[in-house]
Amino acid sequence: MNSLDYSGSKKLSNEDQKNILVENNRKEKSEVNNKISDSREKYLDGMFFRARNSSWIEVKNKEGVVILQRTLMAGESIEVSDKFPLFVIVGRADMTDVFVRGLPFDLISFSRNNVARFEVN
Repeated sequence: MNSLDYSGSKKLSNEDQKNILVENNRKEKSEVNNKISDSREKYLDGMFFRARNSSWIEVKNKEGVVILQRTLMAGESIEVSDKFPLFVIVGRADMTDVFVRGLPFDLISFSRNNVARFEVN
């Protein structure tokens, strides 16, 4: 049952408040999933890195030339669209999302001491 508080505005029941919170959470998740989907589609030909917290990335091409070396802060992202193969090192692998050709890449299986080293062909 809805009631009025002392200011005369409508006060929501606990159930209504829960429903609003659930709906807001559902919308936020949907927006995040849409952004991830957009990221996948946008970077189908290369690699995409997104930092959930500060991390560092180094990418070398097949000649061993460093084409990317930088620290990403929380929320930052960057694309690498050089030709494969690429040799990649990611520091703070647990805080970094990587997409290769638009698909999520599991850094943890290539990590040792939270540093991932791998080659993408």
